[in-house]
Amino acid sequence: MPTFEEVTGSLDKIMGVKAVWGRSSEPVMCFGSRGDEALKNPGHFQQARATAEKAILRQYLVTIGGGAEVSSDLRGRVLEVVRVTGVYGKRKLSFAIPP
Repeated sequence: MPTFEEVTGSLDKIMGVKAVWGRSSEPVMCFGSRGDEALKNPGHFQQARATAEKAILRQYLVTIGGGAEVSSDLRGRVLEVVRVTGVYGKRKLSFAIPP
C-alpha cells in the first residue's frame, strides 16, 4: 500500500482530514455554500473560499468515514486521498464524467 508521501509528493501538501459518509462516486470534492445567496449573505461561500485558499499550498485532504450516516464498516477508516483545487463559487461543469 502506498504511503501518503508517495501519493502527494510531500506530507506538507496535506491540508487535513474530512469526515465523509462513504467513498467518492465522482472525481470532484465540493464544499457547499452556506446561508441565503439571495440575501447576499457574506458567509455564503465562506467555507468553500477558505478551503480553496488553503489548497494553494496544501492540495490534498484525507477522507475518513464519519458522521451520523456512515456505515459501521467505514467508521473511522481512511477512505481516500482527495485533491482539492483553488476554485470555488458558482461554476458550470467543465469536464465529462465517464459513464
